[in-house]
Amino acid sequence: MPKQIRLTTPLSNEDVEKLNIGDKVLLNGILLTGRDAAHKRLFELIEEGK
Repeated sequence: MPKQIRLTTPLSNEDVEKLNIGDKVLLNGILLTGRDAAHKRLFELIEEGK
C-alpha cells in the first residue's frame, strides 16, 4: 500500500532506498530544478570544464 513519506534535503542514499513505487513523497528544504535547456547548458559547461 502506498504511503506518505516526508523527507528533508539533502537526501541520503538511505532515504532514497526506502522509497517504493507509488509512495507519495513530500520534500522540504532547498530544491534546484531545471528543464531541458538548462540540463543541456549544464552538460555543455561541465564538458568545457567551467
